[in-house]
Amino acid sequence: MSKYYQASGKSSPTSFLLFILTSVIAIPVLALAYTYLIWYIPFIYINLFITAGFGFAVGMAISHLAVKTGKVRNSTIAIIFGFLGGLFALYFSWAIWVDLVINAGESYGNSRIGITTSNIEFLQVFGLVLQPDTLFNFISEINKTGTWGIRGGTVSGTFLTIIWIIELLIILILSIIFPYLKAKAPFCEVD
Repeated sequence: MSKYYQASGKSSPTSFLLFILTSVIAIPVLALAYTYLIWYIPFIYINLFITAGFGFAVGMAISHLAVKTGKVRNSTIAIIFGFLGGLFALYFSWAIWVDLVINAGESYGNSRIGITTSNIEFLQVFGLVLQPDTLFNFISEINKTGTWGIRGGTVSGTFLTIIWIIELLIILILSIIFPYLKAKAPFCEVD
């Protein structure tokens, strides 16, 4: 017997069902909130904190709803849940964001700062989620032309790709850390 706690490496089959439910219910709701926040708050530095908050929220949702409730003590499974959950979160966010771009209306503001109004069409978002090729074609076009700018210049191409990679890393890292830590936390195996 070890002097220090070591996770048993077990997980319940229920944890997989809980992860799926978290991925199709909680994560899309978080993605909707995140996407609307970054759409309507035009300050890139604030958006960095919003992105971190989104990654944190996704990580905590997976940590509590799938790992803790599903009694996952296997850190590899927790990491996989976090990684997949982070990817799902970003994917849903992209589908919603592309829908907002498609439905963009009037822009308000001046040359330095502005907001473009838009409304979500849930059936269109659902269609984008179910058609990844269409979604990625839109993303590719958005990358070529850009939809927002800094200091009067439109951000597109390589610079925009770098920003998207940073966003991906922030969301994935935070989505993985919290489920991993929850799986490593002491757990009593006795019912």
